[in-house]
Amino acid sequence: MSDAALSRRASPRFMLVSAAVMIFFHAVVWGIAAHKAARPWSGLLNNWDSSWYTSIITEGYGLNSWAFYPLYPGCVAALRALPGLSGIPVPVLGTALSSLLFAAFCLFAARCAARGGDGASILPETRLGWLVLMLSPASYVFHSHHTESLFLLLSFLAFHFCALRKWLPAAMFAGLCALTKNQGIFVAVAAGLWGWAETKGFARRSAVFAFMGVTALLLFSLYPALQYVQEGNPFAFYTSQHHWRPAMDGSSYLKAFWFGNEWQNMNSGSIQRYIAFLALAGSVLLVRARHGWPLAAYTALFVAVMPMSGEFVGTFRYGAVLFPSLFAVGDRTAKMPRWVSWLLLGVLLYLNHRMARHYILNRWSY
Repeated sequence: MSDAALSRRASPRFMLVSAAVMIFFHAVVWGIAAHKAARPWSGLLNNWDSSWYTSIITEGYGLNSWAFYPLYPGCVAALRALPGLSGIPVPVLGTALSSLLFAAFCLFAARCAARGGDGASILPETRLGWLVLMLSPASYVFHSHHTESLFLLLSFLAFHFCALRKWLPAAMFAGLCALTKNQGIFVAVAAGLWGWAETKGFARRSAVFAFMGVTALLLFSLYPALQYVQEGNPFAFYTSQHHWRPAMDGSSYLKAFWFGNEWQNMNSGSIQRYIAFLALAGSVLLVRARHGWPLAAYTALFVAVMPMSGEFVGTFRYGAVLFPSLFAVGDRTAKMPRWVSWLLLGVLLYLNHRMARHYILNRWSY
């Protein structure tokens, strides 16, 4: 690939081939790491949060697992109920489903690129923009037993239909996002703001905004209803957070920025994630310049909640689905001196390899 190639527009073929190469690269990394770990694949694919999804699928929700939203484990459970699939280990089945969902995202994005028009407006302008998504440090989550590929597909569809001014499907997909991850509510907010911005007249704007908000809220309300039925508490997803960070207080959010919380450290991994967080925060301005304030608001809200745990240890994983930011960072870098583009790719490739390997070896990979 020549230096100028990174600044060219990503063709559908380039998008699909690069996604396939990324998965093949991870397969090689996982194969080597699995040989070293000497564990069955059902265990290797069940590390970290994957084990929580497996527990929810096989045993149902418990007191601390309500923090994990229901759409992804529900989809895996439904797939597992099909004839002939019940005997497949849940982590393997979840990995297969996530891989299919990621393939669906790539195929749909490539189709949008081929057709052009408003539907392609949320795609990157350059090959580097697409590669930043493919090689973001934790992109292995898109084909492993995690919820990110589902969220990536749903959020892309929500904003795609916003770009086409088709508010009903946009609201439906935004509501499904809210059943997938807690950041899904920000997709619904941004979709509503997009409807407001694209509609003329205060009364019509208000009607579109309210319609989209109510539609998304009705879908999301299924989760509190489930919690009320099972636990007698519609906010169990919030109260369960005390299990994850019991020492949190009102100042923990601010202390995170100078590593002032007792559970934080300043090792190389922490510094890397902090830099990634700052890059995502800075991308809000890039998203605003290209897409306008609704998508910028989504990016800002998404990034703003990252330090809510009083640290940045999950930045790589949580940022993997923030495609407006990743596209914007890649596109902006492609306009800089060519060595900067290659430096960015080199750093991403190093971190991407490291995180994919860590996941299989059960080392911290988020």
